[in-house]
Amino acid sequence: MRMTLASVLISTLAAQTAERGTMVAANQQAQQAQSAGEYALAEVRLHYALRVWAQLRPGERNPADEAVLHGNLAALYVEQQEYAQALAECERALAFRRTGEWLNGAGIALQGLGRWGEAEAAFGESLQGVVAGGYEEARTRFNRATVWAQRGRTADALSEMEAVLPRLESDPLSHATALWQAATLVPNDRARVWLERAQGTLDQNRVGGLFLRRMVMEARAEAERKAGEKKKARQLREEAARLRTPRKAGVSVEALRRERY
Repeated sequence: MRMTLASVLISTLAAQTAERGTMVAANQQAQQAQSAGEYALAEVRLHYALRVWAQLRPGERNPADEAVLHGNLAALYVEQQEYAQALAECERALAFRRTGEWLNGAGIALQGLGRWGEAEAAFGESLQGVVAGGYEEARTRFNRATVWAQRGRTADALSEMEAVLPRLESDPLSHATALWQAATLVPNDRARVWLERAQGTLDQNRVGGLFLRRMVMEARAEAERKAGEKKKARQLREEAARLRTPRKAGVSVEALRRERY
């Protein structure tokens, strides 16, 4: 049976679509695995998606797709507190476009590495590209305030956090994260309220990975201990312990990390 030019083009397009679909599916599977605390699986799926992207024909590779995958790897590493890896992935994403999301990710990674000045600069650059009064501005201002707190500007940090916290309520995950972070700067009675609210937001909206849930519970346990609520503190610590998962159990990803696509 002789194939027409049209049929060849259709077959080629179908193959290309299938390959890109494989990449998209792997990325989605990675996000689901990350939410479930299966970090090793999430990392493997993202590296697989990058390999699929690299194997596309040069004219078929969309640089935006590659940047998104590197950005997602950065978020995964941040959640595991692997800040050097996170920064490297942010830089790869930022080489494509200096967006607020990836600048925020770079700022968080730089914080984790103790590079406060560079972190503040990254958040400052991110603020230049966001709409004043919007959610993204609020999130970036909050992140910058966490740097101020780490540099000893506690009063300035808390004032800024309180100013933008209400604007983060539209995103339950960001709001819960912000309440957890801000709770470290306020008296214990207020911290207890904020931490309980953070956990309630995560539970009610079914958002947040195991890492964040564990950290909020551990913070609540410490706040309850300080308040003399020993039984409640013990219960919270036990709940937090049940959320611990092996970060790389059963899967080796070191070779994947060294590979460049």
